[in-house]
Amino acid sequence: MSWKHLPAELRAQVISYLELPRVDRDQLWPSQEFVEKQSALRNLCLTSRSTAVEARIWLYRTIILFIDGDDVDFSMSSPGMKVFRHAHEFASPKVPFAHPDSMVQLIRTLTHNPHLRTYIKYVACPFSKSEIPPSSYTDQLEEDTKRMCTSWVRHAHEFSDTTGLERQILEMSGHAIPPPNKKLSNPDETIKGGIWDLTGKVEVVQRLVAVLLCLLPEVDTLLLQACDYRPSRITHQILEKYMNNKATSSLVMPKLATLQLQVHQLRWKRINELEKTSFDAVYALLDLPTLRHIETWQDDGFNSFFAARGADPIDHIGLQWLPKIETLSLTSAVYDCNNFFAAIRWATSLRRLTMDVYGMEISHPWYSRQPSLNEALLVHAGTLEELYLGTFSKAYKHISEARCLSCLPHMTKLRVLSVEMSMMFGPFEKLTRLSLPDLLPPNLEQLYLVDAWLEADGEYGRYTYPTRQIERHLEALVCQFEQLADEVRTPREQQQQQQLSKLRRVHLRPGQLCTRGRWLQEGRLRHIERTLREVGVEFTYVLPRCD
Repeated sequence: MSWKHLPAELRAQVISYLELPRVDRDQLWPSQEFVEKQSALRNLCLTSRSTAVEARIWLYRTIILFIDGDDVDFSMSSPGMKVFRHAHEFASPKVPFAHPDSMVQLIRTLTHNPHLRTYIKYVACPFSKSEIPPSSYTDQLEEDTKRMCTSWVRHAHEFSDTTGLERQILEMSGHAIPPPNKKLSNPDETIKGGIWDLTGKVEVVQRLVAVLLCLLPEVDTLLLQACDYRPSRITHQILEKYMNNKATSSLVMPKLATLQLQVHQLRWKRINELEKTSFDAVYALLDLPTLRHIETWQDDGFNSFFAARGADPIDHIGLQWLPKIETLSLTSAVYDCNNFFAAIRWATSLRRLTMDVYGMEISHPWYSRQPSLNEALLVHAGTLEELYLGTFSKAYKHISEARCLSCLPHMTKLRVLSVEMSMMFGPFEKLTRLSLPDLLPPNLEQLYLVDAWLEADGEYGRYTYPTRQIERHLEALVCQFEQLADEVRTPREQQQQQQLSKLRRVHLRPGQLCTRGRWLQEGRLRHIERTLREVGVEFTYVLPRCD
């Protein structure tokens, strides 16, 4: 049967396998998979008219914009902008803050072509690069900002016919719109003369970002990224200017669902009176009714948003944004688990929780008044579906006298669990008394284990690797699966059978400090893999580095 005689649903299903992958937030160039699928879809479009009808939908479904240099053309006359009419989604991994000409062109295009605004759903705001030395960062920021000012003045006359809401947005950004008959002087002289009411070069960055955000009503994901103290202030001042502006109060990203934060050195205890308004702006962003997902990584200060505004963190002022959150991902260097464990109980809709915190501290005398990790997780026993836990470092020995995650058997909705064995079993001396199958949630489908064990003093980075004990627990898991087919006799066997009935994948990887000679033998791992495969369970593992 030829292609054109196949049912339309079948043709669409076949071509859907070439759907372009989503671009990761840290990607600077398309992946090999993206390039290959894009090439295949393009070839299908050129094969015949019948294949082009189906393939074109997937080829232009997502428009990916990669910024490289100052010559990116966002004008409607450019070939790249013409594909917008076919697009369902426009994704720009990096908004071109380092390329002012491109950014001003994009703002100008969105201003004069309102129908294009609905395609931009993901905005990334990287204000600095981590590889830039702190000593030279200020100079680079000022140089980039000067170029932005120059580019803005160069194109400002194109905004002179803007009216209504667009004009309010531009005025909000701090730039006086010149009359149509105003002859612009040299851009550099204009900036120096203060015609544009520029109170500081850094603020121009804030104004341009505020303009861009106001022009994008369909944004569902916002990434704020800053790697030094000064850019952190820029981030918050942008939010302050944007969230508190009356002219745009009804346009505050009405569909924002995901907030991604990477803002270093943001600490509640370090902010002064001037910066408190910036925190208020961030709270306003967290209070958006559509916000459902929060992701932070390498962020030392997001813990501040779990703290109360009063002196005692028992007060829950400022935590009203938590009940609606469904996904909370925290990757940081230092957290205070007192505030976190107290606050997480307010996230009553939580479905996915990620905590990869390698410097969690318990530093306040009122710790005894705070809930434990088990108490905090038990609140979500009926809603939490995915749980990813990393090392708690210094706080580990304080969290529980026995095993840390005794709450797991009560978490009936949990499908995916990723945890270090030290978190699963507690202190090393408790290892031989516990059985892995007895600790698993009843409906668990995927289990990811890391064999990092903290020594008795709980210091981060000091690990032991009880290889024989790890083998014993894996063998116990294998034994339980082999017994599933046997006749169930005792209530204990019935319980174990229920707890393992839905498990379909087990993954094991070594800790960062583990070496090949101190870990399980590969032959033993292959034997476990074969045995579990026979009972329908996929077992995968990662070998540690060589000695």
